[in-house]
Amino acid sequence: MNIAPARPASRDVATGNDVGVLVRQFYRAAIPDPLLGPVFERFGVDWPRHIPKLVTYWEHVLLGRPGLATNTVAVHGGVQHVAPFGLAEIARWIELWEETVDEAYIGPVADLAKARAHEVGRALRAVTRRQQAGGIQ
Repeated sequence: MNIAPARPASRDVATGNDVGVLVRQFYRAAIPDPLLGPVFERFGVDWPRHIPKLVTYWEHVLLGRPGLATNTVAVHGGVQHVAPFGLAEIARWIELWEETVDEAYIGPVADLAKARAHEVGRALRAVTRRQQAGGIQ
């Protein structure tokens, strides 16, 4: 079998197309993931509707484009009640996101993508810990 080696990342995230590739590649890995997939399935994510929103969000965050400047914790509040992301799921989400970024891109915007995922992760972990301690968001 003739399999080409993976190409090392050689450029930064620079266009909306790059963001779309990044988001789609990530969810190609996350949806079937043994830890994350069941959470998405329990919530019943409508992927054809959700992916474009995710691309718009990340274009805003990474490229400064107009779009969804949302409070990600508030937006995912409904998810946390129906299909909670626990600490393990949050860690896995960040791990897969970083792997996906690193496989395709290198540079300051790629670094920003990873840093922003960590910020979201910290906020979601805080909510999860409050829920586990019996507090309400």
